[in-house]
Amino acid sequence: MVKNIKEKGQKKRKMIIDHAKNELLIHGVNSLSLRKISSDLGISHGNLHYYFKTKDHLLSDIFNEEINKLNKSISRSTDRNSSIEENANSLINAILNDTLDPTIQLWLVLIGESISNHNLVNFIKDENNLYETVLANQIKVINSKISDNDSKYLAKYIRCLIDGFCIELLYSDTKSQVFKKFYKNLKAHLVELIINT
Repeated sequence: MVKNIKEKGQKKRKMIIDHAKNELLIHGVNSLSLRKISSDLGISHGNLHYYFKTKDHLLSDIFNEEINKLNKSISRSTDRNSSIEENANSLINAILNDTLDPTIQLWLVLIGESISNHNLVNFIKDENNLYETVLANQIKVINSKISDNDSKYLAKYIRCLIDGFCIELLYSDTKSQVFKKFYKNLKAHLVELIINT
């Protein structure tokens, strides 16, 4: 009985988060309202408030879910039985594939919203630190010759490049030859950094 109640609660929470993500991607942060979400989903505002006390709590949970998804992708990208080159390629492929997922735009929404919300700035900082830690650890798995400091620096550098690449994706024609060449060169550069640092 308790398990069923818990499962129902997790399903409802997931339903709320999924709906909020869709709202964010279509209408942005300013249109995100707990009252509108409760109305759209046909649940009481008090029930929604049970899961998410404020809009910031909902945003934090959305982005925490997204960063966990990205971190799992990074962690699963390599195989201890593969070569350094194969693992570096696999890691960069995983990262770049994540950037092609439409939900990556949620990060851009969060960054835009953080300009006027100090709590979200701290949240972004914490999430980026977590992402960089997972990435640095994976870089060390691939190339054990890299020092801890160099792996942390390289993880921050890669994260910054990927953040910029996500912005590029907003307006670039990803089917153009110019973009394909840029993508190929970016990938080669990142792989080379991991192998030769």
